[in-house]
Amino acid sequence: ADPPYAEVASGETSRALGALLTSIALAPEARFVLEHGKADSAPDVEGFKLRDSRVYGDTILSFYVALDDKR
Repeated sequence: ADPPYAEVASGETSRALGALLTSIALAPEARFVLEHGKADSAPDVEGFKLRDSRVYGDTILSFYVALDDKR
């Protein structure tokens, strides 16, 4: 996902992603990647855990896994 960076900072992205991800059928091992600005921390997303983050210049890619994924 690549939302506008200001949306990530405002918390709107966290709520929108949580709603989207709980409303669609995902495989148990589902993962997603969120792109956001370096100035903003990775948001909490309902049902998912932040697994890793990688910095590329002013951009961060945050990798999430489903909470029930034991890997």
